Amino acid sequence: NDADQTVKVKQPKPELKTEAKVNGEKEAKAKDELTLTDKVSYKNLVIGKEYTVKLVWMDKETNKPFLVDGKEVTAEKTFVADKSEGEIELSTTIDSKHFTKETKLVAFEKMFENNTEVGAHEDINDADQTVVVKENFNTVKVSKVDLGGKELAGAKITVKSADGTNLINDNGKKVNSISWESTDTAKELNLLPGKYVFHEESAPEGYLTVTDIEFEVDKDGNVKVTKVAEDDIVKSEGGKVTITDRKKPTVKTEAKVNDKKEDAPTDKVVLTDVVKYNNLIVGKKYTAKLVWMDKETNKPFMVDGKEVTVEKEFVAEQENGEVELSTTVEAKHFEKDTTLVAFEEVYKDNTLVASHKDINDADQTVKVKQPKPELKTEAKVNGKKEADLEKTLTLTDYVYYTNLVVGKEYTVKLVWMDKETGKPFLVNGKPLTVEKTFVAEKSKGKIELSVNVEAKDLKGGKLVAFETLYEKGVEIGSHRDINDPAQTISLRKHKLPKTNISSNLYFVKMLLASGVILYLIDSKRKKIEG
Repeated sequence: NDADQTVKVKQPKPELKTEAKVNGEKEAKAKDELTLTDKVSYKNLVIGKEYTVKLVWMDKETNKPFLVDGKEVTAEKTFVADKSEGEIELSTTIDSKHFTKETKLVAFEKMFENNTEVGAHEDINDADQTVVVKENFNTVKVSKVDLGGKELAGAKITVKSADGTNLINDNGKKVNSISWESTDTAKELNLLPGKYVFHEESAPEGYLTVTDIEFEVDKDGNVKVTKVAEDDIVKSEGGKVTITDRKKPTVKTEAKVNDKKEDAPTDKVVLTDVVKYNNLIVGKKYTAKLVWMDKETNKPFMVDGKEVTVEKEFVAEQENGEVELSTTVEAKHFEKDTTLVAFEEVYKDNTLVASHKDINDADQTVKVKQPKPELKTEAKVNGKKEADLEKTLTLTDYVYYTNLVVGKEYTVKLVWMDKETGKPFLVNGKPLTVEKTFVAEKSKGKIELSVNVEAKDLKGGKLVAFETLYEKGVEIGSHRDINDPAQTISLRKHKLPKTNISSNLYFVKMLLASGVILYLIDSKRKKIEG
Protein backbone atom coordinates (compact mmCIF):
# COMPACT_ATOMS: atom_id res chain seq x y z
CA ASN A 1 0.00 0.00 0.00
CA ASP A 2 2.99 2.27 -0.24
CA ALA A 3 1.95 5.14 -2.45
CA ASP A 4 5.55 5.78 -3.40
CA GLN A 5 5.74 2.26 -4.80
CA THR A 6 2.43 2.52 -6.72
CA VAL A 7 1.62 3.78 -10.24
CA LYS A 8 -1.72 3.83 -12.14
CA VAL A 9 -2.15 3.20 -15.89
CA LYS A 10 -5.43 4.73 -17.11
CA GLN A 11 -7.33 3.89 -20.28
CA PRO A 12 -7.30 6.86 -22.63
CA LYS A 13 -10.71 8.21 -23.59
CA PRO A 14 -11.18 8.09 -27.38
CA GLU A 15 -12.54 11.18 -29.13
CA LEU A 16 -14.47 11.06 -32.42
CA LYS A 17 -15.22 13.64 -35.10
CA THR A 18 -16.91 13.01 -38.45
CA GLU A 19 -17.42 14.38 -41.93
CA ALA A 20 -20.47 12.99 -43.78
CA LYS A 21 -21.00 13.25 -47.56
CA VAL A 22 -23.37 11.95 -50.24
CA ASN A 23 -21.80 11.19 -53.61
CA GLY A 24 -18.77 13.13 -52.38
CA GLU A 25 -20.80 16.29 -51.66
CA LYS A 26 -22.85 17.68 -48.82
CA GLU A 27 -26.03 17.40 -50.90
CA ALA A 28 -27.19 15.56 -54.05
CA LYS A 29 -30.32 14.92 -56.15
CA ALA A 30 -32.08 11.61 -55.64
CA LYS A 31 -31.15 9.80 -58.83
CA ASP A 32 -29.36 6.54 -59.46
CA GLU A 33 -27.60 5.01 -56.45
CA LEU A 34 -26.48 7.31 -53.68
CA THR A 35 -23.20 6.63 -51.86
CA LEU A 36 -23.28 7.74 -48.23
CA THR A 37 -19.79 8.20 -46.77
CA ASP A 38 -18.75 9.04 -43.22
CA LYS A 39 -15.08 9.83 -42.52
CA VAL A 40 -14.48 9.24 -38.82
CA SER A 41 -11.47 10.99 -37.24
CA TYR A 42 -10.28 9.55 -33.94
CA LYS A 43 -7.62 10.21 -31.27
CA ASN A 44 -6.54 8.74 -27.97
CA LEU A 45 -6.70 5.13 -29.21
CA VAL A 46 -4.26 2.56 -27.79
CA ILE A 47 -1.83 1.39 -30.43
CA GLY A 48 -2.23 -2.32 -31.15
CA LYS A 49 -5.74 -2.61 -29.76
CA GLU A 50 -8.72 -3.69 -31.88
CA TYR A 51 -11.66 -1.32 -32.19
CA THR A 52 -15.03 -1.43 -33.98
CA VAL A 53 -16.85 1.65 -35.26
CA LYS A 54 -20.59 1.31 -35.91
CA LEU A 55 -22.50 3.87 -37.98
CA VAL A 56 -26.28 4.49 -38.16
CA TRP A 57 -27.78 7.02 -40.59
CA MET A 58 -30.49 9.06 -38.86
CA ASP A 59 -33.47 10.89 -40.39
CA LYS A 60 -33.11 14.41 -38.98
CA GLU A 61 -36.85 15.11 -39.31
CA THR A 62 -37.86 12.18 -37.09
CA ASN A 63 -34.61 11.85 -35.08
CA LYS A 64 -34.91 8.11 -35.75
CA PRO A 65 -32.90 5.74 -37.93
CA PHE A 66 -33.61 6.10 -41.67
CA LEU A 67 -35.23 2.89 -42.88
CA VAL A 68 -34.93 1.10 -46.23
CA ASP A 69 -37.36 -1.77 -46.70
CA GLY A 70 -37.98 -1.68 -42.96
CA LYS A 71 -34.29 -1.95 -42.03
CA GLU A 72 -31.85 0.62 -40.61
CA VAL A 73 -29.09 1.92 -42.89
CA THR A 74 -25.85 1.01 -41.11
CA ALA A 75 -22.16 0.46 -41.67
CA GLU A 76 -19.50 -1.16 -39.48
CA LYS A 77 -15.72 -1.49 -39.57
CA THR A 78 -13.23 -3.26 -37.25
CA PHE A 79 -9.57 -2.25 -37.25
CA VAL A 80 -6.36 -2.37 -35.16
CA ALA A 81 -5.01 1.07 -34.26
CA ASP A 82 -1.51 1.55 -35.61
CA LYS A 83 -1.49 5.12 -34.33
CA SER A 84 -3.31 6.82 -31.51
CA GLU A 85 -4.78 9.31 -33.97
CA GLY A 86 -6.17 8.61 -37.40
CA GLU A 87 -9.28 8.21 -39.48
CA ILE A 88 -11.39 5.51 -41.08
CA GLU A 89 -14.13 5.69 -43.72
CA LEU A 90 -17.50 3.91 -43.64
CA SER A 91 -19.60 3.82 -46.81
CA THR A 92 -22.91 2.36 -47.96
CA THR A 93 -25.11 2.75 -51.06
CA ILE A 94 -28.86 3.34 -51.28
CA ASP A 95 -31.14 3.32 -54.31
CA SER A 96 -32.55 6.81 -54.80
CA LYS A 97 -36.05 5.35 -55.14
CA HIS A 98 -36.23 5.13 -51.34
CA PHE A 99 -36.23 8.93 -51.07
CA THR A 100 -39.73 10.28 -51.63
CA LYS A 101 -39.03 13.79 -50.45
CA GLU A 102 -36.12 16.06 -49.53
CA THR A 103 -34.34 14.28 -46.70
CA LYS A 104 -31.57 15.25 -44.25
CA LEU A 105 -29.46 12.35 -43.01
CA VAL A 106 -27.17 12.58 -39.97
CA ALA A 107 -24.36 10.09 -39.30
CA PHE A 108 -24.32 8.73 -35.73
CA GLU A 109 -21.13 6.83 -34.77
CA LYS A 110 -20.15 4.67 -31.81
CA MET A 111 -16.78 3.06 -31.05
CA PHE A 112 -16.43 -0.27 -29.25
CA GLU A 113 -13.56 -2.20 -27.66
CA ASN A 114 -14.27 -5.79 -26.72
CA ASN A 115 -18.01 -5.06 -27.27
CA THR A 116 -17.81 -2.20 -24.75
CA GLU A 117 -18.68 1.30 -25.95
CA VAL A 118 -15.64 3.57 -25.49
CA GLY A 119 -16.70 6.58 -27.54
CA ALA A 120 -19.51 8.15 -29.59
CA HIS A 121 -20.43 11.08 -31.79
CA GLU A 122 -24.22 11.56 -32.01
CA ASP A 123 -25.35 15.15 -32.58
CA ILE A 124 -28.52 15.48 -34.68
CA ASN A 125 -27.69 19.15 -35.35
CA ASP A 126 -24.03 18.72 -36.29
CA ALA A 127 -23.58 20.07 -39.80
CA ASP A 128 -20.44 17.98 -40.29
CA GLN A 129 -22.47 14.82 -39.67
CA THR A 130 -25.30 15.88 -42.00
CA VAL A 131 -26.04 15.40 -45.75
CA VAL A 132 -29.06 16.46 -47.80
CA VAL A 133 -30.80 14.32 -50.46
CA LYS A 134 -32.96 16.55 -52.64
CA GLU A 135 -35.90 15.52 -54.85
CA ASN A 136 -35.16 15.07 -58.54
CA PHE A 137 -37.78 17.27 -60.24
CA ASN A 138 -37.48 17.74 -64.03
CA THR A 139 -39.38 19.88 -66.54
CA VAL A 140 -41.47 17.79 -68.95
CA LYS A 141 -43.44 19.26 -71.85
CA VAL A 142 -46.78 17.72 -72.96
CA SER A 143 -47.88 18.65 -76.48
CA LYS A 144 -51.25 17.88 -78.16
CA VAL A 145 -51.16 18.37 -81.94
CA ASP A 146 -52.99 17.50 -85.15
CA LEU A 147 -51.52 15.48 -88.02
CA GLY A 148 -49.85 18.64 -89.31
CA GLY A 149 -48.05 19.21 -86.00
CA LYS A 150 -50.12 22.23 -84.94
CA GLU A 151 -50.97 22.53 -81.26
CA LEU A 152 -54.63 21.75 -80.57
CA ALA A 153 -56.62 23.83 -78.10
CA GLY A 154 -59.65 22.61 -76.18
CA ALA A 155 -58.57 19.12 -75.05
CA LYS A 156 -59.27 18.44 -71.36
CA ILE A 157 -56.26 16.54 -70.03
CA THR A 158 -55.09 15.01 -66.76
CA VAL A 159 -51.62 13.66 -65.98
CA LYS A 160 -51.37 11.55 -62.84
CA SER A 161 -48.79 9.36 -61.16
CA ALA A 162 -49.41 5.72 -62.02
CA ASP A 163 -49.41 4.49 -58.43
CA GLY A 164 -51.07 7.52 -56.84
CA THR A 165 -47.96 8.91 -55.13
CA ASN A 166 -47.22 12.64 -55.09
CA LEU A 167 -44.71 13.03 -57.92
CA ILE A 168 -45.89 16.33 -59.45
CA ASN A 169 -44.85 19.81 -58.36
CA ASP A 170 -47.85 22.10 -58.78
CA ASN A 171 -46.77 25.62 -57.78
CA GLY A 172 -44.55 24.33 -54.99
CA LYS A 173 -47.02 21.71 -53.72
CA LYS A 174 -46.52 18.02 -54.33
CA VAL A 175 -49.63 16.37 -55.80
CA ASN A 176 -50.45 13.07 -57.56
CA SER A 177 -52.34 14.60 -60.51
CA ILE A 178 -52.69 17.82 -62.44
CA SER A 179 -55.39 18.82 -64.95
CA TRP A 180 -55.60 21.50 -67.62
CA GLU A 181 -57.19 22.43 -70.93
CA SER A 182 -54.82 22.46 -73.87
CA THR A 183 -53.98 25.72 -75.60
CA ASP A 184 -51.89 26.66 -78.59
CA THR A 185 -48.70 26.04 -76.60
CA ALA A 186 -47.33 22.92 -74.94
CA LYS A 187 -47.91 22.38 -71.21
CA GLU A 188 -44.85 22.37 -68.94
CA LEU A 189 -44.91 20.05 -65.90
CA ASN A 190 -42.44 19.56 -63.04
CA LEU A 191 -42.19 15.78 -62.53
CA LEU A 192 -40.13 13.46 -60.40
CA PRO A 193 -38.73 10.27 -61.95
CA GLY A 194 -41.51 7.68 -62.10
CA LYS A 195 -44.44 6.28 -64.04
CA TYR A 196 -47.34 8.41 -65.23
CA VAL A 197 -50.68 8.15 -67.02
CA PHE A 198 -51.90 10.65 -69.62
CA HIS A 199 -55.70 10.77 -69.66
CA GLU A 200 -57.90 12.81 -72.00
CA GLU A 201 -61.38 13.53 -70.72
CA SER A 202 -62.53 15.03 -74.02
CA ALA A 203 -60.95 15.87 -77.36
CA PRO A 204 -61.19 19.06 -79.38
CA GLU A 205 -64.22 19.15 -81.64
CA GLY A 206 -63.79 16.96 -84.72
CA TYR A 207 -61.03 14.81 -83.26
CA LEU A 208 -60.95 11.35 -81.76
CA THR A 209 -60.45 11.22 -78.00
CA VAL A 210 -57.30 9.33 -77.10
CA THR A 211 -57.33 6.62 -74.49
CA ASP A 212 -54.93 6.45 -71.56
CA ILE A 213 -51.23 6.56 -72.41
CA GLU A 214 -48.56 5.44 -69.98
CA PHE A 215 -45.10 6.96 -69.88
CA GLU A 216 -42.03 7.07 -67.65
CA VAL A 217 -39.73 9.91 -66.68
CA ASP A 218 -36.16 8.90 -65.90
CA LYS A 219 -33.68 10.54 -63.52
CA ASP A 220 -32.50 12.92 -66.23
CA GLY A 221 -36.00 14.04 -67.19
CA ASN A 222 -36.20 11.97 -70.38
CA VAL A 223 -39.65 10.66 -71.35
CA LYS A 224 -40.29 7.09 -72.50
CA VAL A 225 -43.76 6.06 -73.71
CA THR A 226 -44.62 2.58 -72.44
CA LYS A 227 -48.24 2.11 -73.50
CA VAL A 228 -50.14 3.77 -76.35
CA ALA A 229 -53.84 3.56 -77.11
CA GLU A 230 -54.75 2.23 -80.50
CA ASP A 231 -55.97 5.52 -81.89
CA ASP A 232 -52.97 7.58 -80.80
CA ILE A 233 -49.83 8.74 -82.50
CA VAL A 234 -47.41 9.30 -79.65
CA LYS A 235 -43.75 10.31 -79.77
CA SER A 236 -41.26 11.18 -77.08
CA GLU A 237 -38.03 13.07 -77.47
CA GLY A 238 -35.91 14.10 -74.51
CA GLY A 239 -38.17 15.79 -71.99
CA LYS A 240 -41.16 16.15 -74.31
CA VAL A 241 -44.09 13.89 -75.19
CA THR A 242 -46.26 14.65 -78.22
CA ILE A 243 -49.72 13.15 -78.82
CA THR A 244 -51.19 13.49 -82.32
CA ASP A 245 -54.90 13.11 -83.11
CA ARG A 246 -56.04 11.30 -86.24
CA LYS A 247 -59.09 10.13 -88.18
CA LYS A 248 -61.37 7.47 -86.77
CA PRO A 249 -60.59 3.94 -88.09
CA THR A 250 -63.20 1.84 -89.93
CA VAL A 251 -63.44 -1.88 -90.79
CA LYS A 252 -65.25 -4.10 -93.29
CA THR A 253 -65.14 -7.88 -93.51
CA GLU A 254 -65.39 -10.93 -95.76
CA ALA A 255 -66.35 -14.18 -94.01
CA LYS A 256 -65.98 -17.73 -95.34
CA VAL A 257 -66.40 -21.33 -94.20
CA ASN A 258 -63.85 -23.76 -95.67
CA ASP A 259 -63.07 -21.05 -98.27
CA LYS A 260 -66.73 -20.89 -99.36
CA LYS A 261 -69.80 -18.91 -98.41
CA GLU A 262 -71.53 -22.17 -97.45
CA ASP A 263 -70.45 -25.77 -96.90
CA ALA A 264 -71.60 -29.10 -95.44
CA PRO A 265 -68.47 -30.30 -93.59
CA THR A 266 -68.12 -33.72 -91.97
CA ASP A 267 -64.99 -33.13 -89.90
CA LYS A 268 -63.39 -29.71 -89.55
CA VAL A 269 -65.16 -26.39 -89.99
CA VAL A 270 -62.64 -23.67 -90.78
CA LEU A 271 -64.21 -20.28 -90.19
CA THR A 272 -62.26 -17.40 -91.72
CA ASP A 273 -62.89 -13.69 -91.60
CA VAL A 274 -60.80 -11.18 -93.52
CA VAL A 275 -60.96 -7.84 -91.70
CA LYS A 276 -60.34 -4.90 -94.04
CA TYR A 277 -59.35 -1.77 -92.16
CA ASN A 278 -58.87 1.92 -92.94
CA ASN A 279 -57.13 4.79 -91.14
CA LEU A 280 -54.89 2.78 -88.88
CA ILE A 281 -51.52 4.08 -87.77
CA VAL A 282 -48.64 2.62 -89.71
CA GLY A 283 -46.30 0.66 -87.48
CA LYS A 284 -48.67 0.55 -84.51
CA LYS A 285 -49.88 -2.61 -82.81
CA TYR A 286 -53.58 -3.50 -82.89
CA THR A 287 -55.78 -6.34 -81.71
CA ALA A 288 -58.62 -7.65 -83.86
CA LYS A 289 -61.30 -9.55 -81.99
CA LEU A 290 -63.92 -11.72 -83.69
CA VAL A 291 -67.09 -13.33 -82.32
CA TRP A 292 -69.11 -15.70 -84.50
CA MET A 293 -72.83 -14.99 -84.07
CA ASP A 294 -75.78 -17.33 -84.64
CA LYS A 295 -78.01 -15.37 -87.00
CA GLU A 296 -81.14 -17.22 -85.87
CA THR A 297 -80.72 -16.17 -82.23
CA ASN A 298 -78.62 -13.03 -82.77
CA LYS A 299 -76.40 -14.34 -79.95
CA PRO A 300 -72.87 -15.75 -79.94
CA PHE A 301 -72.59 -19.28 -81.34
CA MET A 302 -71.59 -21.55 -78.46
CA VAL A 303 -69.31 -24.60 -78.39
CA ASP A 304 -69.17 -26.48 -75.10
CA GLY A 305 -70.72 -23.49 -73.39
CA LYS A 306 -68.14 -21.04 -74.74
CA GLU A 307 -68.32 -18.42 -77.46
CA VAL A 308 -66.42 -19.07 -80.67
CA THR A 309 -63.94 -16.22 -80.78
CA VAL A 310 -60.67 -15.30 -82.44
CA GLU A 311 -58.20 -12.66 -81.38
CA LYS A 312 -55.13 -11.50 -83.23
CA GLU A 313 -52.54 -8.82 -82.67
CA PHE A 314 -50.99 -7.21 -85.71
CA VAL A 315 -48.93 -4.21 -86.74
CA ALA A 316 -50.44 -2.04 -89.45
CA GLU A 317 -47.95 -2.00 -92.31
CA GLN A 318 -50.14 0.46 -94.20
CA GLU A 319 -52.85 2.91 -93.22
CA ASN A 320 -55.35 0.73 -95.11
CA GLY A 321 -54.98 -3.03 -95.18
CA GLU A 322 -56.41 -6.33 -94.01
CA VAL A 323 -55.88 -9.05 -91.45
CA GLU A 324 -57.23 -12.62 -91.47
CA LEU A 325 -58.78 -14.26 -88.42
CA SER A 326 -59.35 -17.99 -88.61
CA THR A 327 -60.52 -20.70 -86.23
CA THR A 328 -61.40 -24.38 -86.57
CA VAL A 329 -64.50 -25.93 -85.02
CA GLU A 330 -65.40 -29.61 -85.07
CA ALA A 331 -68.43 -30.25 -87.25
CA LYS A 332 -70.08 -32.26 -84.47
CA HIS A 333 -70.97 -29.00 -82.71
CA PHE A 334 -73.42 -28.05 -85.46
CA GLU A 335 -76.79 -29.68 -84.74
CA LYS A 336 -78.59 -28.23 -87.75
CA ASP A 337 -78.09 -25.93 -90.72
CA THR A 338 -76.60 -22.84 -89.13
CA THR A 339 -76.04 -19.33 -90.44
CA LEU A 340 -73.09 -17.61 -88.77
CA VAL A 341 -72.25 -13.92 -88.87
CA ALA A 342 -68.79 -12.54 -88.04
CA PHE A 343 -68.81 -9.62 -85.60
CA GLU A 344 -65.47 -7.80 -85.46
CA GLU A 345 -63.87 -5.26 -83.17
CA VAL A 346 -60.47 -3.62 -83.45
CA TYR A 347 -58.68 -2.51 -80.29
CA LYS A 348 -55.55 -0.63 -79.47
CA ASP A 349 -54.25 -0.90 -75.92
CA ASN A 350 -57.58 -2.38 -74.84
CA THR A 351 -59.48 0.57 -76.31
CA LEU A 352 -62.11 -0.02 -78.99
CA VAL A 353 -61.36 2.02 -82.12
CA ALA A 354 -63.53 0.35 -84.77
CA SER A 355 -66.18 -2.35 -85.13
CA HIS A 356 -68.41 -4.01 -87.71
CA LYS A 357 -71.54 -5.68 -86.35
CA ASP A 358 -74.38 -6.13 -88.82
CA ILE A 359 -76.37 -9.36 -88.43
CA ASN A 360 -77.79 -8.92 -91.94
CA ASP A 361 -74.54 -8.16 -93.77
CA ALA A 362 -74.01 -10.80 -96.44
CA ASP A 363 -70.25 -10.20 -96.47
CA GLN A 364 -70.08 -11.11 -92.78
CA THR A 365 -72.23 -14.23 -93.21
CA VAL A 366 -71.52 -17.93 -93.87
CA LYS A 367 -73.77 -20.98 -93.79
CA VAL A 368 -72.80 -24.34 -92.27
CA LYS A 369 -75.11 -27.05 -93.61
CA GLN A 370 -75.66 -30.53 -92.26
CA PRO A 371 -74.13 -33.22 -94.53
CA LYS A 372 -76.54 -35.82 -95.89
CA PRO A 373 -75.45 -39.32 -94.79
CA GLU A 374 -75.52 -42.18 -97.30
CA LEU A 375 -75.81 -45.87 -96.44
CA LYS A 376 -74.98 -49.02 -98.37
CA THR A 377 -75.11 -52.57 -97.04
CA GLU A 378 -73.89 -56.10 -97.52
CA ALA A 379 -76.06 -58.77 -95.89
CA LYS A 380 -74.79 -62.31 -95.20
CA VAL A 381 -75.81 -65.48 -93.40
CA ASN A 382 -73.00 -67.52 -91.89
CA GLY A 383 -70.62 -65.38 -93.94
CA LYS A 384 -72.36 -66.22 -97.26
CA LYS A 385 -75.29 -64.99 -99.28
CA GLU A 386 -77.27 -68.20 -98.66
CA ALA A 387 -77.43 -71.08 -96.19
CA ASP A 388 -79.47 -74.16 -95.25
CA LEU A 389 -81.86 -74.01 -92.32
CA GLU A 390 -79.96 -76.06 -89.75
CA LYS A 391 -78.73 -75.47 -86.23
CA THR A 392 -77.94 -71.81 -85.39
CA LEU A 393 -77.56 -69.25 -88.14
CA THR A 394 -75.69 -65.92 -87.87
CA LEU A 395 -77.34 -63.11 -89.80
CA THR A 396 -74.90 -60.27 -90.45
CA ASP A 397 -75.36 -56.91 -92.10
CA TYR A 398 -72.33 -54.77 -92.93
CA VAL A 399 -73.42 -51.13 -93.11
CA TYR A 400 -71.16 -48.83 -95.12
CA TYR A 401 -71.68 -45.14 -94.42
CA THR A 402 -70.44 -41.83 -95.86
CA ASN A 403 -70.94 -38.17 -94.92
CA LEU A 404 -71.11 -38.71 -91.18
CA VAL A 405 -69.83 -35.95 -88.92
CA VAL A 406 -66.69 -37.00 -87.06
CA GLY A 407 -67.24 -37.06 -83.32
CA LYS A 408 -71.02 -37.25 -83.43
CA GLU A 409 -72.94 -40.19 -81.96
CA TYR A 410 -75.17 -42.20 -84.27
CA THR A 411 -77.48 -45.19 -83.95
CA VAL A 412 -78.12 -47.71 -86.72
CA LYS A 413 -81.25 -49.80 -86.42
CA LEU A 414 -81.60 -52.95 -88.55
CA VAL A 415 -84.85 -54.78 -89.29
CA TRP A 416 -84.82 -58.08 -91.15
CA MET A 417 -87.67 -58.06 -93.67
CA ASP A 418 -89.50 -61.04 -95.19
CA LYS A 419 -89.17 -60.39 -98.90
CA GLU A 420 -92.23 -62.51 -99.67
CA THR A 421 -94.55 -60.39 -97.49
CA GLY A 422 -92.64 -57.12 -97.49
CA LYS A 423 -93.08 -57.01 -93.72
CA PRO A 424 -90.68 -57.46 -90.79
CA PHE A 425 -89.74 -61.09 -90.19
CA LEU A 426 -91.05 -62.23 -86.81
CA VAL A 427 -89.36 -64.49 -84.28
CA ASN A 428 -91.59 -65.48 -81.39
CA GLY A 429 -94.00 -62.79 -82.50
CA LYS A 430 -91.43 -60.01 -82.48
CA PRO A 431 -89.58 -58.36 -85.38
CA LEU A 432 -86.04 -59.58 -85.83
CA THR A 433 -83.94 -56.44 -85.19
CA VAL A 434 -80.42 -55.34 -84.32
CA GLU A 435 -79.30 -51.93 -83.06
CA LYS A 436 -75.89 -50.36 -82.53
CA THR A 437 -74.80 -46.92 -81.28
CA PHE A 438 -71.36 -45.58 -82.17
CA VAL A 439 -69.34 -42.40 -82.45
CA ALA A 440 -68.06 -41.69 -85.94
CA GLU A 441 -64.26 -41.61 -85.96
CA LYS A 442 -64.23 -40.87 -89.68
CA SER A 443 -66.82 -39.51 -92.07
CA LYS A 444 -66.62 -42.74 -94.04
CA GLY A 445 -66.60 -46.22 -92.57
CA LYS A 446 -68.48 -49.42 -91.79
CA ILE A 447 -70.14 -51.12 -88.86
CA GLU A 448 -71.32 -54.69 -88.40
CA LEU A 449 -74.72 -55.73 -87.03
CA SER A 450 -75.11 -59.46 -86.28
CA VAL A 451 -77.69 -61.66 -84.65
CA ASN A 452 -77.82 -65.42 -84.01
CA VAL A 453 -81.10 -67.18 -84.80
CA GLU A 454 -82.08 -70.82 -84.34
CA ALA A 455 -82.98 -72.55 -87.62
CA LYS A 456 -86.32 -73.67 -86.20
CA ASP A 457 -87.36 -69.98 -85.91
CA LEU A 458 -86.69 -69.33 -89.58
CA LYS A 459 -88.26 -70.45 -92.80
CA GLY A 460 -87.08 -70.95 -96.31
CA GLY A 461 -87.03 -67.87 -98.46
CA LYS A 462 -85.31 -64.53 -98.61
CA LEU A 463 -84.67 -61.97 -95.90
CA VAL A 464 -83.76 -58.35 -96.67
CA ALA A 465 -81.84 -56.05 -94.27
CA PHE A 466 -83.47 -52.64 -93.84
CA GLU A 467 -81.23 -50.05 -92.08
CA THR A 468 -82.09 -46.68 -90.60
CA LEU A 469 -79.57 -44.13 -89.26
CA TYR A 470 -80.49 -41.86 -86.34
CA GLU A 471 -78.86 -38.91 -84.60
CA LYS A 472 -80.33 -38.00 -81.22
CA GLY A 473 -83.45 -39.96 -82.06
CA VAL A 474 -84.01 -38.24 -85.39
CA GLU A 475 -83.81 -40.24 -88.61
CA ILE A 476 -81.14 -38.78 -90.89
CA GLY A 477 -80.59 -41.61 -93.37
CA SER A 478 -81.74 -45.07 -94.46
CA HIS A 479 -81.29 -47.91 -96.87
CA ARG A 480 -84.54 -49.79 -97.45
CA ASP A 481 -84.78 -51.50 -100.85
CA ILE A 482 -86.68 -54.80 -100.81
CA ASN A 483 -85.17 -55.70 -104.18
CA ASP A 484 -81.54 -54.86 -103.44
CA PRO A 485 -79.47 -58.07 -103.79
CA ALA A 486 -76.77 -56.64 -101.54
CA GLN A 487 -79.31 -56.38 -98.71
CA THR A 488 -80.69 -59.88 -99.33
CA ILE A 489 -79.86 -63.35 -98.03
CA SER A 490 -81.43 -66.71 -99.01
CA LEU A 491 -82.45 -69.50 -96.62
CA ARG A 492 -82.96 -73.10 -97.90
CA LYS A 493 -85.03 -75.83 -96.23
CA HIS A 494 -83.01 -78.75 -94.81
CA LYS A 495 -82.71 -82.01 -96.99
CA LEU A 496 -81.38 -85.49 -96.05
CA PRO A 497 -77.98 -86.22 -97.57
CA LYS A 498 -77.95 -88.78 -100.47
CA THR A 499 -75.48 -91.01 -98.59
CA ASN A 500 -78.04 -91.66 -95.87
CA ILE A 501 -80.82 -92.76 -98.32
CA SER A 502 -78.56 -95.27 -100.03
CA SER A 503 -77.62 -96.85 -96.72
CA ASN A 504 -81.27 -97.30 -95.73
CA LEU A 505 -82.16 -99.03 -99.04
CA TYR A 506 -79.17 -101.30 -98.67
CA PHE A 507 -80.31 -102.26 -95.17
CA VAL A 508 -83.85 -103.09 -96.40
CA LYS A 509 -82.49 -105.23 -99.18
CA MET A 510 -80.30 -107.16 -96.77
CA LEU A 511 -83.28 -107.86 -94.51
CA LEU A 512 -85.36 -109.21 -97.42
CA ALA A 513 -82.51 -111.38 -98.65
CA SER A 514 -81.99 -112.84 -95.17
CA GLY A 515 -85.69 -113.75 -94.96
CA VAL A 516 -85.66 -115.60 -98.28
CA ILE A 517 -82.60 -117.66 -97.31
CA LEU A 518 -84.14 -118.64 -93.99
CA TYR A 519 -87.33 -119.72 -95.76
CA LEU A 520 -85.48 -121.98 -98.25
CA ILE A 521 -83.42 -123.61 -95.51
CA ASP A 522 -86.52 -124.32 -93.44
CA SER A 523 -88.35 -125.86 -96.46
CA LYS A 524 -85.46 -128.22 -97.29
CA ARG A 525 -85.20 -129.40 -93.73
CA LYS A 526 -88.86 -130.37 -93.63
CA LYS A 527 -88.49 -132.44 -96.86
CA ILE A 528 -85.59 -134.44 -95.44
CA GLU A 529 -87.45 -135.17 -92.25
CA GLY A 530 -90.51 -136.30 -94.21
